[in-house]
Amino acid sequence: MNKLGVLSLTAAVALATSNVQAAVGHDSRSMAMGGIGVASASYLTAPFYNPAQLANHNETDDIGFLIPTIAFSVHDKDDLVDKIDTIQMIDPEQDPDAWVNALKSMENSTLQGSGKLGTVLAVPGRSVSVAFYTQNQLHLFVQPTVSQEDIDNPPSDPMDMESEVWGLAGGTLDFGIALAKAFHWKEHQLSIGVTPKLQTIYLLNYLATPDDYDIDDFDIDDHGEHQTHFNLDAGISYQPVPQFTLAFAARNLIEQSIHNEGEVKSATYLVEPSYSVGASFDNDWFLLSFDWDLTEQRYFKEVDYSTQFARIGLELNAWDWAQIRAGYAASQTDTADDMITAGIGLTPFGAFGLDIAAQYGEDNQYAASAQLLFTF
Repeated sequence: MNKLGVLSLTAAVALATSNVQAAVGHDSRSMAMGGIGVASASYLTAPFYNPAQLANHNETDDIGFLIPTIAFSVHDKDDLVDKIDTIQMIDPEQDPDAWVNALKSMENSTLQGSGKLGTVLAVPGRSVSVAFYTQNQLHLFVQPTVSQEDIDNPPSDPMDMESEVWGLAGGTLDFGIALAKAFHWKEHQLSIGVTPKLQTIYLLNYLATPDDYDIDDFDIDDHGEHQTHFNLDAGISYQPVPQFTLAFAARNLIEQSIHNEGEVKSATYLVEPSYSVGASFDNDWFLLSFDWDLTEQRYFKEVDYSTQFARIGLELNAWDWAQIRAGYAASQTDTADDMITAGIGLTPFGAFGLDIAAQYGEDNQYAASAQLLFTF
């Protein structure tokens, strides 16, 4: 597996299991605005959302770098990480009641987390705009299964318990080239974009007792699979006037999956086509944008968890030197919750930029992101 994938995968898993729902947005600017991007992404972040947006740039834009954008999130609704730590510190022989109570507290608990790492080199042009990008996305799911036998008869040795903790991590590592072209007539502009890409899919499937659960054992060599395929993104955006944009984006048009039998439980990570529409108004100092996911995004076939959002975001831009951003992502599924988002951007002289963002939702949902960018 590529070293970039290993590093970002390790970082995301380690952060999630130390207490840091999938984050909305693929970059810090978007994350601060509820995850919008289909009709509002800049030419530099277009490969993450809609390759057609790559053609929507200013005449003075020559080249841009995003190096990198990093985001992590976790939804530890029932403090599962703390519960696993607690049961590992109790001896069932010395204090069986406390051990049973700690075990019972794990019932119906879950943890979901995600990590994203991306880089972009974009070269906007009058005829064709091009961007080279890479993006690594990881999704983590941890769920315990508590055995009634362990509750009725606490084992003398915790290693002999029948209860289990199931950890899944799956994701994609994309290397792509986004291409976009704009067509003009009068004030109208129609932009079309495509992103052919090589996509490595990976899956980790780890099962252990609560007492033996150790993140250091959760690695792709012993518990995982990975394979590489070709995939494709595409998009279109239309500007009836320069300030207003309507857009449609399709990602991962070729459905893929990866399966791992595991020692006890099998697991399948899914990469399915996703479709989104968006609209934005941008007059250079004020941006208001809406995105709507037309499809649910599933992650693991064996886990009842999916995401689908309606999003709204706004940005106040002070002469391209500083930006204040806020947004809201309304969940359309029962398994994910709404998110409130905010962030700032600092772009002194309009060339160098630092964006940071944070998200918050009910029941211990947190996310944070940061990125550096350079435009010339």
